[in-house]
Amino acid sequence: MSKTNKIIKRIMDEKITNIIIANKINIPKTGDVVELTYLHLTKLLGKSTSLCLRSRSFIGLCIGVRKTGLLTRFILRNVLRKQPVEFSFLLFSPLLERLRIFVQKKGYYRSSKLYFLRKKALHYSRVRLLKVLKTKN
Repeated sequence: MSKTNKIIKRIMDEKITNIIIANKINIPKTGDVVELTYLHLTKLLGKSTSLCLRSRSFIGLCIGVRKTGLLTRFILRNVLRKQPVEFSFLLFSPLLERLRIFVQKKGYYRSSKLYFLRKKALHYSRVRLLKVLKTKN
């Protein structure tokens, strides 16, 4: 690794730690149940073609985290109306309003990526909010 690459890596690490400390961001781990509130660009109904930002939320099982500095991304999976839904989000995106970790499953899954859930039956990756809230209290 050259000297300039080391300097760039050190600067990126400092920026990441500053962002994490300032915003109090919890980095989700694989197997955690996460609620995410994000801003979504939508079109207003009517004759005008104006756009607005609306707040949306999604609850899902974190099936993978790819740590690449400021471009760290994670994938959430849930089953809605008998269809599997996966969203990929950037952790340090300004569009994320809130990231809340409901259940941390330490040691529940052995692998670092839960992509095998894509081939399993749907009930393995379904997250129900009532069960999550009962286990938390």
